[in-house]
Order: sequence, then C-alpha cells, then structure tokens
Amino acid sequence: MSAIRRGEIVRIVGHRRPIGHEIKKDRPWVVLSPDSINASETTVLAAPLSRGSHPYPYRVACTVDGLENHIVLDQLDCFHFRRLRRSSGAVSPQALKAALATLREMFAE
Repeated sequence: MSAIRRGEIVRIVGHRRPIGHEIKKDRPWVVLSPDSINASETTVLAAPLSRGSHPYPYRVACTVDGLENHIVLDQLDCFHFRRLRRSSGAVSPQALKAALATLREMFAE
C-alpha cells in the first residue's frame, strides 16, 4: 500500500472495543498526521467522521460523498498502518484546513 496522505479518508480494521463515550460504530476516519510522518512512521493520527454529530466547537463540518459530516477532533486516535483500509477519497482542502486550524486552537496555551 502506498503512503496514506493527510486528509485521506480511511477505515480501521480491528478497532478496539469502546468504553464510555468513545465512538462505538465502524466509521470512516480522516488522517491528520503530516505526510512526512505518514511516509516514514508505522502509525497515523486520525479523527473520526460522524454524520450524527452535533456542531460542537471542536467538530468541523464537511461534505463527503454528498453527505453532511463532522470531523470529530475531540476523539483523535493513533492507528498502525496495517489497520488502515482506503475508503472514499479525501476531505476537501477547505475542510482539512479548518480541521488543522481547530487543532491549533485546541492545543494552544
């Protein structure tokens, strides 16, 4: 498999059992780690996509395959590349830019 790219939508195989308010459904994830890391490391950082999510401050609205979604930035996770399966393309450059700006805001002091 060629390197996964930032903004690409993937599926996760063998994701762990959720606890509490963790996302429970099998869903697409958006890769957020930089391409330089994705090409050289064995893990990627990703955020789940949700169609049923509410527009909270740390959730970025986007359209994927004609459906309204949110990139759920308050539920980031790290996955080994062997768990990833390519899904349906990528989020728009605008949605990716908004997600990265929101992450900067989340982690700023």
